[in-house]
Amino acid sequence: MPEPTSSISKRQLVVFVIRNDDGEYCLHFRDGNPGIIHPLQWSLFGGHKEPGEDFLQTAQRELEEEMGIAVAGEDFDLVETLDFPDRVYEIVECRRPINWSDITLNEGAGCGFFSGQELARLENCSPLIEWLQKRAGA
Repeated sequence: MPEPTSSISKRQLVVFVIRNDDGEYCLHFRDGNPGIIHPLQWSLFGGHKEPGEDFLQTAQRELEEEMGIAVAGEDFDLVETLDFPDRVYEIVECRRPINWSDITLNEGAGCGFFSGQELARLENCSPLIEWLQKRAGA
C-alpha cells in the first residue's frame, strides 16, 4: 500500500475569490498549455507559492501577474484550505471589488463575471468552482 503524501511534497497553491461591485464572481478560463492544472476549464485565479512566500504574498504576486492588479495584503482574507491528494489550495477572498476596467488579462484563455445563478449552471469547471458553487449556494 502506498504511503500517504505529505503536505510538504504536495503542490502548494493559492487561489482567490474575486467579486465585482455587483457581487458577481470573476472566474478564469484556463488555457490548454501542457502541464497546467485544470486546462480548458473554468477555475479561480491563482498560482503556486514561491519558496518563502506566505499566502498573502502569493495572492498579491499572482493577482498582479495574471490580472495586472496591485492589491495590498490586508485586502485578502484566508477563507479555506482544501487538501487534495497531490496539492493543497489556500483560498483567499479579495475584500476589494475588482471590475472589468481594473483587469488586464495576462494569463489564460479568458475570464468572466458570473452571478450565483450563472455559477449554478456553469459546466466544464475545476473542483475549485464546485467548491465556490457550494459556498455561494448556487
